[in-house]
Amino acid sequence: MQWSTITREELYELVWSMPMTRASKQLGVSDVMLGRVCREREVPCPPRGYWAVLRSEKKRSQYVQPPLPNHAVSAHKFHDFLLEQKDRQNADRPEDFDPQNLAEPIPPPPEAFAISIKEYRHSIEQALPELLEPNQITTLHPTVQKVYEYDLRVAAERRRGHWGQTTQYQGDKGKLQLQLLNTFVQLFDQMGFKVEVSGRKYFHFSVEICGWFRQFHVFLQDHNPRPTRNKRTDEKPPTRYCFSWSREPELRRYSEPYYQFDELTADCVRSVIVDLAIKAEENYRDGVFSSYERNVEARKNAIKRQAMLEVQAAERRRKALEQLLRMRVDLMGSAVRDMNHSDQVRSLIATLQEKSAKARRPVEGLDGWVSWATHHANMIDPRHMSVKGIEAWIKQFRLKD
Repeated sequence: MQWSTITREELYELVWSMPMTRASKQLGVSDVMLGRVCREREVPCPPRGYWAVLRSEKKRSQYVQPPLPNHAVSAHKFHDFLLEQKDRQNADRPEDFDPQNLAEPIPPPPEAFAISIKEYRHSIEQALPELLEPNQITTLHPTVQKVYEYDLRVAAERRRGHWGQTTQYQGDKGKLQLQLLNTFVQLFDQMGFKVEVSGRKYFHFSVEICGWFRQFHVFLQDHNPRPTRNKRTDEKPPTRYCFSWSREPELRRYSEPYYQFDELTADCVRSVIVDLAIKAEENYRDGVFSSYERNVEARKNAIKRQAMLEVQAAERRRKALEQLLRMRVDLMGSAVRDMNHSDQVRSLIATLQEKSAKARRPVEGLDGWVSWATHHANMIDPRHMSVKGIEAWIKQFRLKD
C-alpha cells in the first residue's frame, strides 16, 4: 500500500485494523502525520486506549466503530464545505509565526502536504453535489432578471430611434447568451456561492469564493475550424459556450485561458468550480512555503535591526558617559581654578595693603577695593561654600549612590 495513492476507504480500513504506530510505519510516515491526515480527510480513528480495551471481552462492547462519513454534501452547503476545508488546513499548519517577536522561536520548516493535489481534486469531485441541468432551469435568477430588464429598456429605446447602447440578450443568439449567464448564476447560487452585479449600464458579475470576490464573464464564440468547407456547403459554424475569470474582453479571448463548452450542462459549472478550488489550493500550498520563507527572512532582518539598535544604544551610552566624565572634570577644574584664583586675589590684597602701609600717605580708595576684592575671593572660593552649596555642587556630578 503506497502513501501517495491510498484512498479514504483504504485509510479507514487500515487505521481500524492495527494501532496507529504500526499503520504509520507501514505507510512510511509518523503517527502524528497519519493522525493529521485522518483529520484532514475526515477519517475517524480509534480513540485512545481502544486496542488495550479490545483485548478485554467485558469492555469490548463499549467501543463502537463509527462509519466512514460520506464526503458528498448538499448543493447549498458546498461553499461551506470549501470554507471548512480551508479553516481545517489553517488550523493544522503550525509554521506561521510573528517574525518581529524575537522571543518566539522559529518553528521547523513546513512539512510536505500529506494529500497530493490529485487526491485533493478527487475529494472535491466526490463532494460535488448534483445540480440542475440548464433545461431544468425555468426562471431567471434575480440578478439576471435585473440585467435582462435593463436590456429590455435598451431595446425599447432603440425601437423609438435612440441608438446609444446596443442590446445583449435579444434575438436568438442573445437568448443563448442569457441562458448561459443564467445557468452559471443559478448554479453558483445553488452551491452556496454569493453572486453580485455592479454597474448601471455595463454590468460586471462577481462571485464570492471562500471570502473573496472574483469577476467572471460568459460569452458565445462561433467555432469555425475549416472556413473553406463552410463556404462550399453554407454550413453554419457551431456556437460554443465560453466562461472566463479575466476582466478585459480582449484578454479573455486571446491571451487569458478560458473555458469552451460544446454543450451547456451542469458539468460545465462543476468543472469551473473544481478548477477554481484546485487553483486556490495550489496558491494556498505555495503560500505556506513562501510565507514561511518570508517570515524567516523577516526574522533575520529583525535580528539585524535589533543588533543595530543595540549597537547604536551602546554608542549613545558611551558618548553620554564621555560627556559626563568631561563635565565632572570641568567642574573639578573650575573649582580648583576658582580656589587658586581666590588665593591669588587674597595675596594681591595683602601685597597692596603692605605697600600702602609703607607709603607716606594712605592709598586713596584702597579700603573700598579691598572690601570688594575680599568679597569676590570669598564668593568664588569653594572653601567658603555653605553646606547646601556644597550639596548642590556635588549633585552636578550626577554620582550614583
